Amino acid sequence: MMYQPIMEELFRRALKAFENDDPSAEQMFQELAEMAERNGDREMYLLARRCALRARAIRLTPSASLQGFAELWNEVKDSSSPLRPYILGDYLVALAYEGRCDEVDKLLEGYGWLMKDPTHRTATLATIRVLCEIHLGSI
Repeated sequence: MMYQPIMEELFRRALKAFENDDPSAEQMFQELAEMAERNGDREMYLLARRCALRARAIRLTPSASLQGFAELWNEVKDSSSPLRPYILGDYLVALAYEGRCDEVDKLLEGYGWLMKDPTHRTATLATIRVLCEIHLGSI
């Protein structure tokens, strides 16, 4: 089937645009997510949607993507998707950026165990800590 090679090529192009700070990366990832959703490719849909939200967060601010990260988290929190810990991390950082540290703490209590990859966990928790300390006036 031609679907998989086409999707992989589209993902490579979108990723290259993202890496080159091309503002079209968000739209490219969004179109890829829509195509994957239409074709029933759940993991590619989640990955492309996450990348689109991350591109928006970097281009604008994390708060610009907060609602999208919340929606995406709600889609995967009870699933077995391997992307679940990474989507959680993105959502937690966006919440911390907004100063919603109590919500971050609650999510970490309930779902922090998901972040098993030590590098991802350390980077995410360090980012959250700095953002929350800024909002709490500790820095």
